[in-house]
Amino acid sequence: MRIFLCCFLALLVLNAYAETEYWVSVSSSKYWKDAERLQQTAKSTLSEPFSLQPTHTKKGFYYRVVAGPFLSQKAAMQMVEQAKAAGFDGAWLFPVKLQSFMEGSSDAAPSVETETVESERQILDLPERTDNQTPQ
Repeated sequence: MRIFLCCFLALLVLNAYAETEYWVSVSSSKYWKDAERLQQTAKSTLSEPFSLQPTHTKKGFYYRVVAGPFLSQKAAMQMVEQAKAAGFDGAWLFPVKLQSFMEGSSDAAPSVETETVESERQILDLPERTDNQTPQ
């Protein structure tokens, strides 16, 4: 019983800290190859590991070069300042709200609220092909 109580209390504490993650975007591109190049530049210039995050925005589909998650806004803002000092003038912070299992979800772990993409064709903005067309 003590183990269960300790685990439950630990989950409550972790839940309080894990409701929001902070990410830093240093650059973005509509093209995967350009985003990979920007990612390598960021990795070689700054101390954080960077990844590519496919994102659908009002302006279209982009690959963001991001670092994170950071558990505090202060730590993320420090990364933004480092990135700007290193020449990534467009660096910015964006929070990601997590939906926790403590809020009534039946999942055993927190999940991120994301936008669903219907298909690879939608991601790449490719026209739908008819049955008589062969893929290229």
